Amino acid sequence: MNPLELEASMNKQELPLRYEIDSKCDQIDYFSEQVLFNRISLNGKPIFEAELAYSCYSEVYRMYIAKDENGGFMAIGLYNPFSDNTPDCWTSNLDSSFKVEVLFIAYACFDGVRSLNFNPSISHPSLERLTQMLTKLRMIEIENCTDADEPIPNTVNH
Repeated sequence: MNPLELEASMNKQELPLRYEIDSKCDQIDYFSEQVLFNRISLNGKPIFEAELAYSCYSEVYRMYIAKDENGGFMAIGLYNPFSDNTPDCWTSNLDSSFKVEVLFIAYACFDGVRSLNFNPSISHPSLERLTQMLTKLRMIEIENCTDADEPIPNTVNH
């Protein structure tokens, strides 16, 4: 079976970044179905080789990133509905694998995040955890993307 690939031209050099799911189906909507964790790839590499950029205290939400050599990266936010609230819940079931929900996928180049795709239906979301993941995503963008937007000073009075 060929893996499903979503490719995007991320800069003038036409650098492909992809999200792949190896499945028994020719087509899979990764935002409407849970996917096998061990089948997720970022930039063509298994998720196990990606950097764990965010994990909440309960180990239910995680975000992984894979950087490229051109100042860009790919990020994926995941929800593990079967979490037992320990880090082992993400690794102990790899032989039988487990399913996760894809919350979002982000593609970034030298000038910042160019595409941020959200799952249109997230059941029982933790807005606090999603906000933390997106804040971390922004921090990674500032650190890695040389031409990303400058941070806006906080002008809100508390």
